Amino acid sequence: MKVVFLIGNGFDIKQNMNTRYSDFYDYYLKLSKDNDPDVIKRFKNELKENIKVELWSDLEIALGDYLKNINKKDEAVILHEDLIDKLSKYFEREENKLVFDETIKEKLFEYLSTSYFNKEFTNIEINEIGDLLRLYGNDTDWEINIITFNYTRTIEKMIGDFYLPVLIKEMGHFNIYLTGITHIHGFTNKEMVLGVNDYTQIANESFRTEEDIIDRYIKTNSNDTYGTERDLKCQKLLEEARIVVLYGLSIGDTDLKWWKKLSGTLINGKIIIYNYLKEQKPNENQGARKKNY
Repeated sequence: MKVVFLIGNGFDIKQNMNTRYSDFYDYYLKLSKDNDPDVIKRFKNELKENIKVELWSDLEIALGDYLKNINKKDEAVILHEDLIDKLSKYFEREENKLVFDETIKEKLFEYLSTSYFNKEFTNIEINEIGDLLRLYGNDTDWEINIITFNYTRTIEKMIGDFYLPVLIKEMGHFNIYLTGITHIHGFTNKEMVLGVNDYTQIANESFRTEEDIIDRYIKTNSNDTYGTERDLKCQKLLEEARIVVLYGLSIGDTDLKWWKKLSGTLINGKIIIYNYLKEQKPNENQGARKKNY
């Protein structure tokens, strides 16, 4: 049986990493210099004065919208490349702080192999998941793939020096393997992707057909420029998975492609488990709120 975990920034935050947008915001604005290009000065001023951003997807939406204030293609290129450069340095710094002991690997493997029966699930949900596992998961080995939306190599550092696939749990009549980790947005120091979901999120309509712009600002196009076929690989993984687990993802509009892909595969006995880390849990008397938690 094939299982896919979609991992978002909430996973890194859970490891006490300073990877919220607000953390980068402070870092980015402090880098301001008198000799910065005018387009960067204007964008930073807009961030401070007029753009309300809480999540990374908010920044990407704001970036696509800000293009309406830019008329020159080279300025749009300068702005994007500067953001990528500063993001790379910031996240690489955060990644270099990561130190894990040997127990973290066991905790990760335990989560990957047992998280399908989360204590927060209702009895109905547990029964539905149990039916699916009995139908598809008890007579063949499990193959778990991780698709991470994070630039950081947090999961790789947790695992250590292992070549995939790696056995993570023996279940008696079948085994569970971690078979792959794919960084859909690239890494801290290479193949980084930052931008919008499609051309409709580029506010300057004259830029929507400019190859230099869409290859940077539209995520799918940006991935294509690296020639890694990550998008195609991830699409195939989601199509073949029986269970998809979402952890620490905010479901932003700039990754709308993937949420549509998930909604289009909600057939043929597939279950999606959404595990978004919110700041405060609803209490036991808030049924409607708990249902959406």
